[in-house]
Amino acid sequence: MTLIEITAEYIQHPLAILCSKPFLMPLLLLLYFLTSKTRNKLYMVSLVFVWLGNLFLIGKSFDNLVIGAIFFTLFRILIIYHLLRTVRLPGVLPMIIGCLPFLFLYLFAINLAYDDLGENFYVFAIQGLFPIIFGGIALGAYVFKSNKSNTFLLISMIFFTSTQFMFIVKYFYVSINIFQPVLMLLFVAAHYWLYKFMIAEENLRHKKNKINLINIKNNS
Repeated sequence: MTLIEITAEYIQHPLAILCSKPFLMPLLLLLYFLTSKTRNKLYMVSLVFVWLGNLFLIGKSFDNLVIGAIFFTLFRILIIYHLLRTVRLPGVLPMIIGCLPFLFLYLFAINLAYDDLGENFYVFAIQGLFPIIFGGIALGAYVFKSNKSNTFLLISMIFFTSTQFMFIVKYFYVSINIFQPVLMLLFVAAHYWLYKFMIAEENLRHKKNKINLINIKNNS
């Protein structure tokens, strides 16, 4: 389905886009539902927000763009909330340090679109804070403990950051035909690796709980 969507974006075929893009997140949600042992409801709701955001981005109007950005912001809020609950960091300093490179990158990108955004500048500036926080958590977690789940989270964060940067450049600075299919490829890759992080994290937690249960039984 991703291949169909990328091809449709490249040849700019509206019907093919309409028949592929709306199914990306439902398929990922189905994949997660079938492979997860715990089925995190927060993550599943966040994918629904991404799905809604994608539906609005199919439309080309600026109003649709703003509504889509709001749904993506809701997705980021839920994911960051989940990460703050589950990712262990030795204090807030690693996260703050991890945020800095993404802060500078986003300030540069949003500055390119300042004149075009007009009164919506603050909406996009605020929603841009969430990828920065997400990046800070992911980078801080990886530096602190580079296990499999944190590696998946870091890869996902890199793709998400690249997507955000390219999105702003495409819509407000310069648009080339190849931008949209590359943007969708980065978008899908980001969500796939975030899915991999969720599964790896759940498996790790399940393994720890199993070990703790065995230790309790042995001590008894």
